[in-house]
Amino acid sequence: PVDQGTVSAQTSGRISAITVDVNDVVPAGHLLIEITNTSQTAGLDQAKAAVKAAEARYADAERQRARLVDLVKKGSISRREYDSAATEAEAAANVLKQAKAELVRAGENLGYTRVVAPYAGVVSGRHVSLGETVNPGQLLLSGYAFENMRVVASLPARYISQLKETTPLQVTFPDGQTLTLPQHQLFQFADPASHSFTLRA
Repeated sequence: PVDQGTVSAQTSGRISAITVDVNDVVPAGHLLIEITNTSQTAGLDQAKAAVKAAEARYADAERQRARLVDLVKKGSISRREYDSAATEAEAAANVLKQAKAELVRAGENLGYTRVVAPYAGVVSGRHVSLGETVNPGQLLLSGYAFENMRVVASLPARYISQLKETTPLQVTFPDGQTLTLPQHQLFQFADPASHSFTLRA
């Protein structure tokens, strides 16, 4: 397969559902595994509350700064008082920005509790069981896409000079069927042990 790989956990939790098994064919975006999301949901709620609090603080600080603009022009207050209010408004804006970033991160973390297929293909390996606790980086499922396949072969060095870029290659399957492959790629380095080159088509 051109596209093959293993999905791993990006958050911690307990496996609450596994919807596929080895040899299952799944479409792209199909839900593969669900991880308990109690702490992630709580983290998202906390981040939402932090954004609301930061928005309120910023709105209050900005109102105060705007109110002092006219007063400092009239000379009713010192420039120092206005600068203090402006600094407070700027600090509140930075806190709001940080809170919004935390909200995005918390939303992503919650999204990591639902593992979906990155492409349509076949499940080739399962590395976890229902109820198992997983941590970030732990392998979950392996699979490959069957739409784009390639043939990989070892070519002895003595045949390299006979192979041209335009040379058509033919593959014979165990059932006798043949397939002509008009394009191929020859690796530019040999295997140190066998002295053969990898040929991919």
